[in-house]
Amino acid sequence: MNRLQLAENIIELRHQYKVTQDELAEFLGISKASVSKWENRQNYPDITLLPRLASYFNVSVDQLLGFKAQMTKEKIKECYHELASDFANLPFEEVMTKTNELVKEYYSCYPLLMQIVILWMNHFNMAGSESRQKEILKSIMRLCDRIITESESTGLSSDAVVLKAMVQIQMKETQEAIESLEEILDPKRLTRQSDGLLIQAYQMTGETKKAEKTAQISILTNLLGILGSGVNYLSMHLSDPELAELILKRLEKVVEIFETDRLHPNISLLVFYQATIFYCLQQKIPEALGELKKFTDCSIYMINQGVRLHGDEFFTKLDEWFDELDLGAEPVRNKKLVIADIFKMYENPALSSLFEEEEYKELKKRLQREVCG
Repeated sequence: MNRLQLAENIIELRHQYKVTQDELAEFLGISKASVSKWENRQNYPDITLLPRLASYFNVSVDQLLGFKAQMTKEKIKECYHELASDFANLPFEEVMTKTNELVKEYYSCYPLLMQIVILWMNHFNMAGSESRQKEILKSIMRLCDRIITESESTGLSSDAVVLKAMVQIQMKETQEAIESLEEILDPKRLTRQSDGLLIQAYQMTGETKKAEKTAQISILTNLLGILGSGVNYLSMHLSDPELAELILKRLEKVVEIFETDRLHPNISLLVFYQATIFYCLQQKIPEALGELKKFTDCSIYMINQGVRLHGDEFFTKLDEWFDELDLGAEPVRNKKLVIADIFKMYENPALSSLFEEEEYKELKKRLQREVCG
């Protein structure tokens, strides 16, 4: 994490301009001993001297202090994954303290604040108590509000609205979430058609590579939307076996056609897991075990290939796009935490009708053996 580098900068600038401590002291109207104390970190200049000191060396006050209000995209990505690893390996509150210090230091770096929001959302449930979890969720909403009101990036602001709504739903503030989301997700808005227009425009200008890349991104994001919304739709109709089975068959056909169990295992896991719960509720044990086997196979593949986003022979341009994302192709949570969460899913009471089944026990053992060694 960057800290103020005033002492080092004064020394460096003096040497750069070939200025002695005596000469600098004379210009500022102070003693040589004062300059010496600044450079040895024994004291700091009076705040009223900073503009004159910066002017003397032809730098801004921020440059003199070594203060950087912004962080590069690459540094943000590096910082995020370092902190995600810390959450998996260090005491939770110790990491929260580090993240809060980072927020204070870069409070006007909105891309960083956005990633801190995502980091907290992916780890707040590790907090020791429900009240502490709520505190963190409220902190997330405050950061979202700052991004929404202060950031000049419409993309960041829109993302912050969605993330804030996710927190509102988590905190049972559902009406507020609905009001926030209805406007930006209105299916009648022409912005919903923008992908196709952009692809067409690229083709007309001969930018075929951009057209192909944009088309693949659009297909993938819509595909993930179908599966994500489909899982929610299935969960709404678990009590209607006929409709639920129809929804499930169509979702699994999409998974099969696009091979999302390899392309994007995380979304496929949700399909297989919800299917397992559905068949458990129907007391269809063989079918439930079949879906749990798919869940296990997909989990093993995802973990062993590094939980990393990637393309395939159909989506040939996605690897390039994933590398361009704010966090790159790496997962938003540390692998150790992902594995722990998957094991917890096997203990869900909704699967209790499987607990005494030998195949269920064997699947758990296989997962343990293949991902934990």
